[in-house]
Amino acid sequence: MTTDDDTDDTDGPRFALLGPVRAWRGDTEIPLGSGQQRAVLAVLLLRGNTHTSVGGLVDALWEEPPRSAEQVIRTYVYRLRRILQPSGSSRPVIRSVGSGYVVATGPRTSDVAAFRHATAEAERARRDGDAAAAAAHLQAGLALWHGDALTDVPGPFADAQREALHRMRHTATEHLLAAEVDLGASGDTVAQITGLLDQNPLNERLRELLMLALYRRGEQAGALDVYRRGVDVLSAELGIDPGPGLRAMFDRILRADPALLLPPAPRPAEAGTAGTATPAGPAAPARPGTVVPAQLPAALPTFAGRAEDVARLESLLVPDAAHPTPAVAVVSGMAGVGKTTLAVHWAHRVSHHYPDGALYLRLHGFDVNGVATPTGEAIGTVLQAFGVPNDRIPLDLDAKTALYRSVLATRRVLLLLDDAQDAEQVRPLLPGGPGSLVIVTSRNRLTGLVALDGARSVRLDPLDTATANDVLVARLGAERVAAEPDAVAELIRQCAGLPLALAVIATRAITHSSFTLGDLAAELRTLRAALDAFDDDEAALNLRAVFSCSYRALGATRPGSSGCSPSTPTPSSARPGRPPRWRSRSSACGPSSTS
Repeated sequence: MTTDDDTDDTDGPRFALLGPVRAWRGDTEIPLGSGQQRAVLAVLLLRGNTHTSVGGLVDALWEEPPRSAEQVIRTYVYRLRRILQPSGSSRPVIRSVGSGYVVATGPRTSDVAAFRHATAEAERARRDGDAAAAAAHLQAGLALWHGDALTDVPGPFADAQREALHRMRHTATEHLLAAEVDLGASGDTVAQITGLLDQNPLNERLRELLMLALYRRGEQAGALDVYRRGVDVLSAELGIDPGPGLRAMFDRILRADPALLLPPAPRPAEAGTAGTATPAGPAAPARPGTVVPAQLPAALPTFAGRAEDVARLESLLVPDAAHPTPAVAVVSGMAGVGKTTLAVHWAHRVSHHYPDGALYLRLHGFDVNGVATPTGEAIGTVLQAFGVPNDRIPLDLDAKTALYRSVLATRRVLLLLDDAQDAEQVRPLLPGGPGSLVIVTSRNRLTGLVALDGARSVRLDPLDTATANDVLVARLGAERVAAEPDAVAELIRQCAGLPLALAVIATRAITHSSFTLGDLAAELRTLRAALDAFDDDEAALNLRAVFSCSYRALGATRPGSSGCSPSTPTPSSARPGRPPRWRSRSSACGPSSTS
């Protein structure tokens, strides 16, 4: 006997039945003809890998078939073969077997087969006690639905199958909601259960699930009220009392059965030695079957210095047993001081303590285009990273935030939020449960996160001379730096200890090897406006563009502001084949300006 995987034909067409009956070859949709012709295909697909006789197809399409029914069926099959057969393939999509036909289907070729496969995997995960994996499989299966199954397909067989498929969809939805309740009942989950119960007030399983969800959210009175309304509905509509499952749930809530509550999240481990990377609890492996995001950018291979700042950050990993909240670090400093480089470097050092994933979000708080990432968009990106389909993510920001915190509640993740604009942009992104680490970089100090959310602040200063020298050695090599100590000292002075400025100068020296470091220092010395020396086609390396973002944040029209001049000329360009010339331009800001 063949399995779904054995019968998948990855070169053949893909079929959709959970909505309008459709087919594709690659990205091109295949026209399937009339409603009855599509009905023939639907019957063969729903009986995938099973012989269906011509008489069986006739019975599926008509309650009172015409005399020519069998000939009509053969004509439909002939047409379907012509339009479905891949060009140059000798393997038929619809095979003749005896007096009937067979279509091979599997999870990669039929959405119905994929949906059944997903629900079977979810059931295995549920039996293994893995609610997160069960929810992920069910979310993937339910995302395959695009309206009523077998839309516009006529015939008694389609009517019966449509009803059966909708029952399967309803059951999968109930199981998904049950898994989400086991993972922590969010407000969004409660709202979904309530909506389904309003449509199906006699469904005792949904009523029982809603009572459990409300109880776990601390709403005992609301849970008991759901039961009382159920008693009234069942008595009025059917003249019966609640079943044993619903009655048992009522009794357990009434006596506050502690077994109904979710098991507590793992408490942080006892405090370790200060200044060492002691994780907040044992680094257990990620849940089987779940998506584990690994989104950190590559760490800078030439990273140098910042040992004291790294030590201050690592002290955050020492847990506070009395206040088991997520650790939050704010790395702040002026433009170009190396906030992102340090944050990424440290995130890689400690990411192994966070087995459920490391995520990176650039919030564009001081982006050159002036458009910060909306908080709702950032939340949606994280939910998608954990496998939540788009159609399961609420549009309302409060509901979206509730789902976000539910998804992260029992996970231990590292979240790097780069280039934040202010505390309000960041606060909804802080996980609600303990055991996670959030690293935020910003040109602002984000004192609101420190005061109200318990964040620790690390303010970066420009590099001292010795560390700046180490940065140039890491990029240019010890021999080249040692050969021109006076020029190196002047370059460091001109760069004002900013790692980004040092990186730009080092890049100039590497890409224009005929220039000595003394040549670069001499040309810098001739310029009145030092930012002209740091023009670059790439915005991330153009210090004038980088500083202009901080200036815009201050407000160009504010009296007495000390930002850059609002009139910022465009970077100079070099002729093809010649090194760039640094032209002096009027500007009120230099590398030592603050953001």
